[in-house]
Amino acid sequence: MALDNAGHELAERALRLSGQSQRLLIEEAPYAICRATDSGQLLQVNRSMLEMLGYSPGAEADLQIRDLPLIFAANDGFETFRQSLLRGETVRGLESAWLCRDGRQIQVRIGGRGVRARSGETTSISWPKTY
Repeated sequence: MALDNAGHELAERALRLSGQSQRLLIEEAPYAICRATDSGQLLQVNRSMLEMLGYSPGAEADLQIRDLPLIFAANDGFETFRQSLLRGETVRGLESAWLCRDGRQIQVRIGGRGVRARSGETTSISWPKTY
């Protein structure tokens, strides 16, 4: 019985370390990474995205209030990107203008893909790179 318990504890520890490593990789990436619902509500942003858009470290909540449709400078920019992702396409190198916190516009090249549930429904969209 002690071996079964030790094996279970080892597996739990490995899972925790894996999750911590994944979060660290995303947070410390030198390019912007975010995850959003399929409607554009931001769920997660990393430090590089905060800095790129002019937010202080720890200001994720301030950025998340804006959500993605409000970050795209063109009214239809987010919707065009979103529709591609909802069709199951992987988007790479799409040029777009984004609005920074202070109102400046910056040119970005974005990529992303939809994250699907087992049912096939798109549950969120993620951007592996924004530069």
